[in-house]
Amino acid sequence: MGFTLGASELTVYDATQAFAWLSLALARETNPRLQAYLEKSLKARADSMSSTELERARVKTEELKARFAMVPRWQDTQ
Repeated sequence: MGFTLGASELTVYDATQAFAWLSLALARETNPRLQAYLEKSLKARADSMSSTELERARVKTEELKARFAMVPRWQDTQ
């Protein structure tokens, strides 16, 4: 979701939502390689946002964390 909403060439572009979904994914990821990838993606998104957008994104992140608090973490066993 974060990558789709963060693709600036699409009509659904929403940097705030992209940041929030990427933050949620990072908070739940346990694989170090995927964590690094998500951190890089999140930093790139944050670097392109204004301080106002970042604040809204952080609020949205907390809303998503509360809303999806009970969603189980994905376990990649392969």
